Amino acid sequence: MDNSNINTLLYNLKEKINILLKLTNNPEDPDALRALGLEMQKKGDFNKALEYYFGALENSSRKEIEYTLIGTIYYLKEELDSALKYFELAIEENDGYEPAYEGRNQTMLENHLKIAELQDRLIKEYSN
Repeated sequence: MDNSNINTLLYNLKEKINILLKLTNNPEDPDALRALGLEMQKKGDFNKALEYYFGALENSSRKEIEYTLIGTIYYLKEELDSALKYFELAIEENDGYEPAYEGRNQTMLENHLKIAELQDRLIKEYSN
């Protein structure tokens, strides 16, 4: 293992320790809960990520971030109506928050594509 890998591992360990220290001092710390949610999201544990994001949302002063992260999880779970709802909440919270618009637009595009696929299927199935 070279020095850059060791330094990366040490940095990641230090970050995780900082998160745990924050939560020890304040179990409702939104930044620490968000960080845990991101870790769970990276691991693909979307339900656990949602738990942390909703926990962060309760005490966050930047709710648009949590709403967008929640919307992203629902998008990844292919729950597009829920995803759209949370992206819209993020935009209501901060109409200048670009990631929420990106998420909303992608979700709307995905919904449109699903409707177009349904239309094609119905046309093929019921056309004479």
